[in-house]
Amino acid sequence: MTTQRFCLDRDLLAYEPDLFGLLHLPSQVKAAAATGALSGTTFSDETADLFVVGAVAQGDVIHLTSPGGELAGPYEVVTVTSESALEISVLRVETADDPIAPPAAAGAIVWRIAMFAPQVATVSFALCERFRLSPGDPSSALTSADLLTAEPLRRACALGTLAAVYALWAGRAAGATWRLKAADYERLYGLACDRCHLAVDADGDGVAEELRHAGSFRLRRT
Repeated sequence: MTTQRFCLDRDLLAYEPDLFGLLHLPSQVKAAAATGALSGTTFSDETADLFVVGAVAQGDVIHLTSPGGELAGPYEVVTVTSESALEISVLRVETADDPIAPPAAAGAIVWRIAMFAPQVATVSFALCERFRLSPGDPSSALTSADLLTAEPLRRACALGTLAAVYALWAGRAAGATWRLKAADYERLYGLACDRCHLAVDADGDGVAEELRHAGSFRLRRT
């Protein structure tokens, strides 16, 4: 059984934009090239079907660098419109908000889409274990699909993922700095987990039969 991922890369972008720049993981680059073009919120690269080959998806993050320096940072992927085009945006407050166009830029744009999905999946599995949901807890008949909403887990998942990513960087240059950040995010992850209250709809009738949090759960009559 595949674990639902409780956050996306765009959620990490809100906390740590540098993760998609200097601190991206080269082994986790989905796609990259130096022949991109930007028109409003439409980013395209006609040289190859990279967006399909790289399995790019909504919620991913693309890092752009333009020759003139107008673009030098990460933007969220709103949707994949074709094999060679994406709709992108400055990071929005809500995913339902209208896309916001990045600054206009001329010349061929260097771009890269690096992901942190493996770390997100690991933390999502740990959250399932913590809240006694399958597959994290194999003995449970409940999964994240039985939650009325998994939204309370999004922030915890993002913080746990940041802790995991900075723990990876702790073994490299400036490791002491990254160890401190990893420890701080691990602390915030624990606090976020403690504050999560999940409404479980075990029989699929749209009404919660159980309120569950990290330490225990209680039944509620309906």
